[in-house]
Amino acid sequence: MKRRDFLRTAVVGGAILAGGAGCVKQGSKTEIPATPRSNILSGIQIIDAHAHPDMDYAGTHWKDESSSYRYMLDVNMAASSFSAVGDSIFRSTRLGRSAFKHTKDQIDWWMKGIVRRNKVKLVLKSSDIPQQSDANQPLGAIISIEGGDALEGNLEYIDKFHKMGVRIITLMHFRNNAIGDIMKPYPGMEGTAGPYRGGLSEFGRDVIGKMEDVGMVVDVAHAHPTTFKEILSVAKKPVIDSHTNPSPTEEGINHGRMRTWK
Repeated sequence: MKRRDFLRTAVVGGAILAGGAGCVKQGSKTEIPATPRSNILSGIQIIDAHAHPDMDYAGTHWKDESSSYRYMLDVNMAASSFSAVGDSIFRSTRLGRSAFKHTKDQIDWWMKGIVRRNKVKLVLKSSDIPQQSDANQPLGAIISIEGGDALEGNLEYIDKFHKMGVRIITLMHFRNNAIGDIMKPYPGMEGTAGPYRGGLSEFGRDVIGKMEDVGMVVDVAHAHPTTFKEILSVAKKPVIDSHTNPSPTEEGINHGRMRTWK
């Protein structure tokens, strides 16, 4: 199911649960009567905390059909994360660039494309986020980075990315980096994770402080439980866990995107 279909289904389902009326049941199947989209989503501010819309990943335009800004407009989404991937060079030798440069190139693709063409509005502070997007109000683009590897161990790069418009950094992605440890890698990606060092590093603590100082949001998605807890012990401002799922068992650590209730 694509995001636009999920959003439509979720909103319609929520409206039915709240109202309880208007459903037509035939046999074992409940049919939902057609409702104009404008009525269904009226007044709902939808923000996607993590996506890779219409990105340029490796010099070739990668059209992510699940999160294209065109589909976001279909549901009048207010804003979305436009997340560059910060650790790609460690999984592909063909990229031929540093982690910082490759991440910058991905951001430049959006800035020189749909941002410059006014297809989306760059979000630099919370007040820049519209209530909804429509023909007269473009979608808000929150420039993000997935994987603090793009910092290359240099706190000054936080300032550089902030000037580029970055407002969220997911501290780690698919590998243990200079900031901290990740959850267990996805099957088949174990060889790319690298050694575990025991949680959040001293550099990681400095990164959090610097990000908070300049006005960036810390994203703890993919963080190992130990790293996650240590981030919270350091952070003085709210953090987000942008795309982590609750685990139905205590084995959440054995999956790359699951977090136990504990």
